[in-house]
Amino acid sequence: MDDPYAKARLDPRNHDIRLVKLALGQASDPISLSFHCHSVLRCPPFVALSYTWGGIDGTVEILLDGIPFEVSKNLWTFLDQTRERLRSAPEDGTFWIDAICIHQSSPLERNHQVQMMHEIYSNARSVAVWLGPADPDSESDLAMDYIQAEKSMDIPQSRHRLELVSTSRQGRAFLTLCEKSYWRRVWVQQEILHAKELNLYYGSKCVSWSRFEGTFQRLELLATENPLWNTDWSALVQTSLASVIVKAKLAWDGTPKPLKELLETYCDLDSSLIADKVYGLLGLASDRYSIEVDYRLTPTTLFYRVLDYICTTTSSNTGSWSKTRLDTFVFGKMLRQMLNVRVPDSDLERHILLALNSTVDTESISNASHMYRAVTVLLIKWGVELDVIETRESFQKLQSVFRDEFRFETTILEFDSSANAQDGLDDAILTCIDKCNKQNSLLIVYYSGSAIWDNNAQLLELHPIHDTKPLHIDWSKTERILHQKLLRGSDVLVILNTNLPSHPVYWGKRDSAHGRVFQYLSICHNDALNHRLSRRFLTEALSTSLSHVLVQHFLNPFTTVQLQQAIQNIPEFRHTSIHLWWQDPGYERHIRLSPLGTSRFVAHDAPQGFHPHPRAQLSLRLNLSSFPTSWQLDLLRAKVVNIFHKHSLVQQVEFLGAERNVNGDLSNRAALIVYTLSKWKTAVIRKREEHHLAERAVTSRYS
Repeated sequence: MDDPYAKARLDPRNHDIRLVKLALGQASDPISLSFHCHSVLRCPPFVALSYTWGGIDGTVEILLDGIPFEVSKNLWTFLDQTRERLRSAPEDGTFWIDAICIHQSSPLERNHQVQMMHEIYSNARSVAVWLGPADPDSESDLAMDYIQAEKSMDIPQSRHRLELVSTSRQGRAFLTLCEKSYWRRVWVQQEILHAKELNLYYGSKCVSWSRFEGTFQRLELLATENPLWNTDWSALVQTSLASVIVKAKLAWDGTPKPLKELLETYCDLDSSLIADKVYGLLGLASDRYSIEVDYRLTPTTLFYRVLDYICTTTSSNTGSWSKTRLDTFVFGKMLRQMLNVRVPDSDLERHILLALNSTVDTESISNASHMYRAVTVLLIKWGVELDVIETRESFQKLQSVFRDEFRFETTILEFDSSANAQDGLDDAILTCIDKCNKQNSLLIVYYSGSAIWDNNAQLLELHPIHDTKPLHIDWSKTERILHQKLLRGSDVLVILNTNLPSHPVYWGKRDSAHGRVFQYLSICHNDALNHRLSRRFLTEALSTSLSHVLVQHFLNPFTTVQLQQAIQNIPEFRHTSIHLWWQDPGYERHIRLSPLGTSRFVAHDAPQGFHPHPRAQLSLRLNLSSFPTSWQLDLLRAKVVNIFHKHSLVQQVEFLGAERNVNGDLSNRAALIVYTLSKWKTAVIRKREEHHLAERAVTSRYS
């Protein structure tokens, strides 16, 4: 079948648009249009059509460059009426009509052309507002005659005429015109506001926009002069959607508004496509290029893109964080209803928390001792044929939480019956190490399945429910890879969801330190008979707990202890055996989790009942009378570290350098530094204890 668009291709670099020229012909001839391509900035005079697409009455065939082309019955009627009118009053019948001039089967072209919509209507010679064919029930001719006659009268004549038509068919017909479905279109806003000149077409009648506008002004003036003149139908006219658009056009000075304000103002308007409820307002927005038009997106994806953008612009403004969060949540609920997407309130609030706090100073984050530069997550499970209880859905949900809410790079490793499980796990671990093998990084490994502890060999074996020997994994071997390959300063968190209690043996706790936190979180159901059924739900419980603690702490870092408590607070798992321990003595600091690329909220601007954990960072620049010897500097460093080590108040101490200073004594300076830091330590510990008391008070109030 011939394609009329093949010979009328557009060049996006030149801002090209297609125009159609209407052939007059005879009344019995089929309607015929021809394409002409021009840059929107250098095109001949044309009329842009503003109308309702329709489609409920079927389609009619026309000729487009001699090729049969289907259009809606509503559009065909406009073309037919226009052709008849142009025969009696010849003028250039060049039009821009979106349903024809945009190749609707090409998403890329639609995206490009819709992004230019404000330019098209701004450069049109005039805009034709087509309200539809004549409707005998609404008596469209009477309504158009009323608009035409009202303009020619002064106020006394209008008052007399209003008295005559207040109960007449003419007044009711005008009200019906103002309540046409056309006025509910979201596209109407920019099509009318950007127009240089407007004409109203209804059936075979035509009036100028100025006459239509004047009718509203006169009705409002009469009602203000004497409320008795405000009849039932005229009062409804003044509150109709047509009246809203008329007033907007009168007030329009060409100044665009923020997209958020436009979405809130016009959230109740209609469109044929859900996405057009957003795209149809971009032409009026001051930030129109912040949201890219893309008709390939689902409504849910578009919802999150708009919400993320609004959160980004909102978070840059000053003001109360709690009020900003509440206002954004209200906007999110409005946008959710507007785009008809299903997003639970809990998911919406969690996403807003993440998005509001996504713009950060990455340099300050990377230098923070409780934040990580990179986090990699490996989720390990057996295939369905080996472990029929565990479902992929629960793992995919956990992957989504780590990936979407924490922004961690997350991979699922699944073994089937033909896999070499040991080699596959070792290769996956090495791949993860390559991704996060840098200072201040974290590797999280989660395993769900059965396990056996061999006390004689001092090793832990992982295996599926169907105990097939070749599929056993020697976890101790994998653990050695982690110790040997990871850089010092790269932390490890292993979460094991197995049938094996960990606390009696600690699974071969090592004596040597590797300069990192190597922490285990072991989850084991006490009832071994029900464990196979519970492991799937424990994976889901971990997902739920991670999300819950993240929101509860308002994106502040939380510890593995708090994650452990969150799991045990779930009623089904209050009697579940959950233990934390460290593989390397001497590095017994709880790992803190928080989304990558987030900053902490200011304490005084946080919601009531929120108590951020006190943090401490320390950097020293020493001004000494002489360059200290290495042992003197090491002694001072050791004393400083010992002050804070047990309480983990300061996780890193850096000596930025020493400068010459003719005054002072080294030992006196060192003693003063140690004394000052001891006092500071006491104050920080006191603040921490106050925080714990406040946190317990909040917990008891809500429990």
